[in-house]
Amino acid sequence: MDNHGPDIFPRMLDFLLECEIDLAEFTVLTPFPGTPYFDEMKKSGRLLHEDFSHYNAEEVVIRPAKMTPEQLAAGYLAMWDGFYQDETQPEKMYRLYRRVTERSPFAKIGARERKPIPGQRAGDGALWGGVVEARREARRSNPTGE
Repeated sequence: MDNHGPDIFPRMLDFLLECEIDLAEFTVLTPFPGTPYFDEMKKSGRLLHEDFSHYNAEEVVIRPAKMTPEQLAAGYLAMWDGFYQDETQPEKMYRLYRRVTERSPFAKIGARERKPIPGQRAGDGALWGGVVEARREARRSNPTGE
């Protein structure tokens, strides 16, 4: 947001970890075409480009008010890396699933040992065949999406 500087990322990460949030998704505020926000960013000259293939909520396409595009891109990656540092997203999802199903009133009906689905082992991006890691590497090598 326009009122956030680069210090927002470590503060937000500390808050999420302190609250012990189970899962989190992080996106970059993106001015999608046809929205008032897009019109505002275009009018103020803050669009970095209009290559809409990069308007995906992962790549920085605007010039933020209180940080550089590179700081925003680095902060976005730091949020993903920091939040999932000790336990990957698939591992957290599996733990949450187990916790919810064990509390379910139907958990004892037809109870059986739950095993991961073949190919869905724990590991960074394992559920999606490495897509997550490939996107992360692409963003690291080109943080502004240009």
